[in-house]
Amino acid sequence: MRVGLDFGTTNSSAAVYDGRRVRLLNLDPINNVPTIMRSALFITRDGVPFVGREAINRFTEGNVGREIEYQWRYIGETEVTLAEVGTVMQALYAFVDANTPGRLFQ
Repeated sequence: MRVGLDFGTTNSSAAVYDGRRVRLLNLDPINNVPTIMRSALFITRDGVPFVGREAINRFTEGNVGREIEYQWRYIGETEVTLAEVGTVMQALYAFVDANTPGRLFQ
């Protein structure tokens, strides 16, 4: 038995060859064409992963019409070395969307 995987930028697919024929695998049952899966991963704030069409649906449903709330978040510290001053510690902050339902990776 041989397995082939095409992990593409937009779509992914997989097939199995049993020595006689090639069979495409249903990777994304809710997609219009289940043998083609969108190369997408959505992870909710709680860490629950979704892939393919479900990932895109969850991302879209969670973001349409929601209010964006930006907040400053502390990230950590780094050392900064300056010629005249020497080495100092610098706090790092980021301006983030605080109520995003999750993160979509494509």
